[in-house]
Amino acid sequence: HQTASNSTIIIDGAFSDRTLQKPYRITVIDALRHTSGELIPVGSQRLDWDELEGADAIWFTHCTPDTPLPDVPSGRPIVRSVLTPSAWLHRGQNKPLSSLTGEVDVAVGIAKPERFVCTLMDMGLNVRSLIRVRDHGEFGELKPGTVMTEKDAARLPETADVWALKMDLQTEGTEALLTDIKNRCL
Repeated sequence: HQTASNSTIIIDGAFSDRTLQKPYRITVIDALRHTSGELIPVGSQRLDWDELEGADAIWFTHCTPDTPLPDVPSGRPIVRSVLTPSAWLHRGQNKPLSSLTGEVDVAVGIAKPERFVCTLMDMGLNVRSLIRVRDHGEFGELKPGTVMTEKDAARLPETADVWALKMDLQTEGTEALLTDIKNRCL
């Protein structure tokens, strides 16, 4: 018998699910794709921008400290976050970003593959070939040394000859968010 006295459940996409209890809701908004007044989030359960009034906190992705933000309701914690390349993962070993140069073969199965390709190009890599599959799709046989996201590579054996780009999440505003959660939920 287990007691769940301090349990936390995080549900992706739950902001639009009216059947769930509302202990604390964080709305995630892509700062590169959304402007005030658009439907949120991206996906099948879109809501009017006014629904942000029901959010307890707002988390902006792809957002540096100087990225202009769309108008959102005040009085809520705001988090800004951005992913930055940090290393390569090759056959279970971390390698420096300088390990790959020149032309690369790329395989990607994420919702926004163009962002990954742009990141590689920003790193000075040239895409020789590109395999795109749906989010979580099957790649089939890959060329040795194929470059992919860490998320995609996690579905392959650790010994696969692929280079997974590791990304670090940099955030601003998480302290205020955690304080607000503690004050309101614990």
